[in-house]
Amino acid sequence: MKSIYITFLLITFLNLSFAQNHLIIDANSKEIIPFVGVKYLNSELNFYSNEIGLFNSSKFPNDSIQLYCLGYENYLEKVSSLKDTIYLFPKIQELDEVVIYNNIFKEKHIGGNSNNISWFIGSHDQLALLVKPIKKYSNDFIKEIFIPISKKSPLSEGNNKPNFNSFFKVHIFSNNQGLPYKPLLKSPILVYCNEKSENDISINISEHNIKFSENGIFICIEMIGELDENANIIFKKNQMPSFRFSSKQQKEFSSIAYYKTHFAEEWYKPKSEEIQLNKPIFLAVSFTLNTYEN
Repeated sequence: MKSIYITFLLITFLNLSFAQNHLIIDANSKEIIPFVGVKYLNSELNFYSNEIGLFNSSKFPNDSIQLYCLGYENYLEKVSSLKDTIYLFPKIQELDEVVIYNNIFKEKHIGGNSNNISWFIGSHDQLALLVKPIKKYSNDFIKEIFIPISKKSPLSEGNNKPNFNSFFKVHIFSNNQGLPYKPLLKSPILVYCNEKSENDISINISEHNIKFSENGIFICIEMIGELDENANIIFKKNQMPSFRFSSKQQKEFSSIAYYKTHFAEEWYKPKSEEIQLNKPIFLAVSFTLNTYEN
């Protein structure tokens, strides 16, 4: 059903190409890239392309735009020179070696300790967590990542939980000298959640064969926004849901938290005045690992 819907939207796009609609795709895989950040350079307008990679540039025809998506090279062009199809190039285009393991493995769950600290981030904002194992894991691969959320609004009273319909992207990168480097997912994972979602959102990444290595990985969360009743993105300063943090390191791995706004180039560690605490905090993620014998 979804493929029919996407085909319909693509046909509509082709029929309306004269209206300055543009399609964003991966230059290598030729797959659609959903929810790419679009910024007009000479105005205050920032927004996202839609879920099938389309956006319209007719509002400021004499301006220039910047396209931004984690894991891709930034794209800068005059609106008047934009083509119907825009190609974004991945930053890293290497392939890892393939290691084959037998299908005998044990599952174990690690992490997840939280002391009920919540932090709201706004639309376009991004969180990152560098996770490094404390002990050596030799044949361990990440099956699931659990991201803890809070569904209570800062404006709500008591235990009241407001209705919301939000979505965010999850990216996973390798670590290179303390910075996100190579994308470890074929494409970002889009996560929808609302007031009925589980308190720990489960993301299964077993098909990507990501090893829990001593060099560590970056888990990046990019908040897209909430959807209104017409499926339009609503941008808010304090976006639902909030993410749960801890000020205590986990027993099995160390963590370093980072933050940046959508079009910023640099990651930085959250400042104490932003989180109203005088000590570091860490996204309270947990993992299910598959440990193979051979």
